[in-house]
Amino acid sequence: MQSTLYIQNHVNQKLSLALLAKKFECSDSSLAHLFKEKYNVTVGAYINSHKVDAAKYMLTNSQISISEIAYTLAFNSPSYFMKVFKQTSGMTATRYRKMHG
Repeated sequence: MQSTLYIQNHVNQKLSLALLAKKFECSDSSLAHLFKEKYNVTVGAYINSHKVDAAKYMLTNSQISISEIAYTLAFNSPSYFMKVFKQTSGMTATRYRKMHG
């Protein structure tokens, strides 16, 4: 699926269902249905999963602050990033860095 490759290659940009649907010239509902059918997750969850994977790499391989990681991955705020990180990975970004850094 082209949209998944696009997400992986643009993880540092703001991404959304609407943006992807426009980019790939399909309706929001069609893209949402395809994602749910193929990956069993929403587009938003898929995007966040890839952003958290990128964050894990940065947390492990750099000393970049958590706030800077949040902004680098185009989250609206560090607090929202930390919420998504914890929901996706089951632990805080700080704890992840301590365990893997």
